[in-house]
Amino acid sequence: MKDKLVAGLLAIFLGAYGIHHFYLGDTRKGVIYLLVTLLTAGVGGAVLEIIGIIEGIKYLTMSDEEWADFNDQPVSSSSRRSSTERFNRHNDGCEDFNDNLDNNYRNHSDDTKGSSKDIFF
Repeated sequence: MKDKLVAGLLAIFLGAYGIHHFYLGDTRKGVIYLLVTLLTAGVGGAVLEIIGIIEGIKYLTMSDEEWADFNDQPVSSSSRRSSTERFNRHNDGCEDFNDNLDNNYRNHSDDTKGSSKDIFF
């Protein structure tokens, strides 16, 4: 697993060049950052440096578990979650969202039966 301190410091100090993205293995983003900085004679780099500082602070303030999820790697055996567990956790949230949508639709349709609210012009 990549060290979040190294990634954070690279993002803060060399963010305009995308070095932190190369370090984290996201070569595509790293190349984009590098090209934007070089092709705009540094003007785009100023914007990307601000983004890099924000990304660096985000990396440094992540908990170890959040960092592991961000890198898609387990922290340790005690806090290890399989991809199936992550999927199930995400899927549970989707089911709750869908249930709320269904309930809101039912409540709305019960409230408006026979009223003029159903007519849209």
